[in-house]
Amino acid sequence: MNRTDSLEIDPIGGAWWTPGAEKRMASGFVQLRAGIWCLEVIGSLRNPLDPAGTSRAHLLGNCYGTPYTLWSTDFHYCKGGMGALPGNRSDVTTSTTETWKSKVLLKGVHDSGQELYSGIQFSVTHLSSWTPRSEPYHLCKQTSGQRDPVEFTFPDHKIRICYITLTSFGNYSQSTDEVAVVQILLNEECRFETLINEWMEPFLRLQAASLQDDCSAFNIGLAPAATQKRVDGWPEFSVDVVNAKELEDQSSTYKTRIFNNNDINFSNFFPEWRKICTQLPIPTALLYPSNQPITLEARVVQAVNALEACHRKLGQTDTDPPEAYEQLKSDLANLPTPINRKRRERILKLYSRTKEPTLESRLLSVVESLGAKSCHILTSHQPEEWAHIASRLRNVLSHGLETNTNIEQNVNLLWQVINTTTLAITLQLIQAAGADVENILQKPQNRSLEQANPNNRIDWKLFSSHETFPPLSSVSNDDPPSRPFDRP
Repeated sequence: MNRTDSLEIDPIGGAWWTPGAEKRMASGFVQLRAGIWCLEVIGSLRNPLDPAGTSRAHLLGNCYGTPYTLWSTDFHYCKGGMGALPGNRSDVTTSTTETWKSKVLLKGVHDSGQELYSGIQFSVTHLSSWTPRSEPYHLCKQTSGQRDPVEFTFPDHKIRICYITLTSFGNYSQSTDEVAVVQILLNEECRFETLINEWMEPFLRLQAASLQDDCSAFNIGLAPAATQKRVDGWPEFSVDVVNAKELEDQSSTYKTRIFNNNDINFSNFFPEWRKICTQLPIPTALLYPSNQPITLEARVVQAVNALEACHRKLGQTDTDPPEAYEQLKSDLANLPTPINRKRRERILKLYSRTKEPTLESRLLSVVESLGAKSCHILTSHQPEEWAHIASRLRNVLSHGLETNTNIEQNVNLLWQVINTTTLAITLQLIQAAGADVENILQKPQNRSLEQANPNNRIDWKLFSSHETFPPLSSVSNDDPPSRPFDRP
């Protein structure tokens, strides 16, 4: 696998066409601009049945003898002839140019969306801290040959973290680097999108949970289904995925994590983690800080909603109706004077809410399930007050309400709710996948979580004790409350 340093600078020129339409080939060049691959062609590549170019086609190219695929493109604009495309293409002249945009460029394959692959290889930012070495890094560099890989075998796939040599080509130089990569080999071939969404993305979200920071994949390679395996049982990853968001190689840098590979049983953890990423796409996506909203208020709402979703999917709740609910149904049915049907249904509907845990009780259940250490770090041993404030803020900010103490305007309080809730999401997710959260939080690298700046600590009891509500007499017996108070 080679890496071309000048790829982001020099345009790649050649012939381009859409799958199955080689006769409508056009010449042009592709170049990276502001994180997006832009293809400019002389002529037109649009489908005659889709002249607006809205089909998100994969564009195939042949540049200097190397096959390329511009994945899932968007038609941007056209200069020159714009006439009727079906049948007669006399409107397309040498002055007609089109621009297509995409985020992913595949190098080494013509993939129309049906190509199958048996594996994927990629580097991840700060990957070296995921598999700590038993000896200092400078001593490892003095040893001859590559370091031993860490390999995990599953029934339907294999994963290993190893070091490979990448060759970089500059304009007048050539260099080699040893970088850490993740390799995943599947027993059954699958398409490119499946490899990215169901295999690479869960591993990236696991790294983001561990780092509590954004992370990206780069040096991505694919192994076509027909690729012969080497002596070690692994194929050559001959297709390069040149991601538009590719970062500089940071795999050799070290960054402190909440947990790493030594803190979990990866063979049991990763299959469960993949299931969680499928079941809870929004909470796991929030593990990337860059995916969070810009405003504090929106971040509070989204974080609390995500933690509620975690509890709904992962928490243990009693779904059986309480005995009092069944007794109420019986009493209403046996009243001497039958009550109005609508009023009876309304009473049952209101009372049925006793089966549904409130948002506050869900948040409290999550924190308590994480253990005493988590309770101390997240809430300073004030879980009930924390759950009340977090749920209250979510309801107030979601519905445009106000509190009598204006806690929704306290910037420090909003930040603390965001930080504690986001950390609670991480701990809840990894615990559901099989990690021992209490043991992880006892690790020396997590002392910083406990030794937070005292000036930023929140006395949750102070805010909770000042919260007051309207008297019950102000709420009509016939109409539902005008404010949701502590409803979920």
